[in-house]
Amino acid sequence: MKAAIITDSSATLSEDIASLPNVYQVYLTIRFSDGEEFVDSSDPERLKAYYQKLAADSGIPKTAQPTMQQYYDSYEAIIEAGYDTVFLFTISGKLSGTNQTANVVAREMSDRIESYVIDTHSTSFVMERMIRDTLDAIKNGESVDAIVAQMEWLSKHSPIYFIVDDLDYLRKSGRLNSVAALLGKTLSIMPILKFLDDGRVDVIEKVRTSKKAIRHLADYVEQALSEYPEGIRVIAAHGDAMDKMELLLKELDQRFGIDPVRTGYVTPVVGAYGGPGCLGLGIIPRLENYQG
Repeated sequence: MKAAIITDSSATLSEDIASLPNVYQVYLTIRFSDGEEFVDSSDPERLKAYYQKLAADSGIPKTAQPTMQQYYDSYEAIIEAGYDTVFLFTISGKLSGTNQTANVVAREMSDRIESYVIDTHSTSFVMERMIRDTLDAIKNGESVDAIVAQMEWLSKHSPIYFIVDDLDYLRKSGRLNSVAALLGKTLSIMPILKFLDDGRVDVIEKVRTSKKAIRHLADYVEQALSEYPEGIRVIAAHGDAMDKMELLLKELDQRFGIDPVRTGYVTPVVGAYGGPGCLGLGIIPRLENYQG
């Protein structure tokens, strides 16, 4: 098997992966209320500028999935390079039509190359970790069936939790009703949200301060450590909120001696409804826990 990978840009790939010859990206775009368009990026300076723009903008930006043409162009390059298999990783199908587009193009190209579309039920650094594990599996000569089964297992066992500063971003994006948002502001309630195992995002807890919320995030790590005896990986991301990030890193270090394997900015697609100041935590079981 000579395999390539296509991922959408919400994976926020680090340069060591993005530069690999068998990794191809298609890009989401974000349009602000003033018409300015932002092409999804992994560059920290551009991401910082995005969150500064988000804080200054009066509306909620609209996101657009990658075009079919981007997928077609990637396929043509992959086929021309002599690959016979392609794994496509997409942001949760509950958040974007990207997964649907990937499936349509994969079916259209099925007479030319084998394709396997994986809905990660997630985004950002969790997607990146799945891609990294897949690259390792390809290198180790694992079968397509084994790789797909492992990635589908990870997609259901790698939750992302996050907290937000401003409930209006959730309200305007349809993730929280107006009454709940008003009560949250009045009572100074900070919701903790989770990517559920089917890819939806929902509020799972409500606390009153960011410090309490961060302790709750660490509690989820403690639960995962007991659930996965072969170990976990932790990632952390923020929406231009290094103060919260540092508190979380300190909490994880003091309680568990854990240093996240990846930190950085929350992907803009999620940041559009998490808003500036959001903080995310992802927990990814090591594949040694997989019993398939």
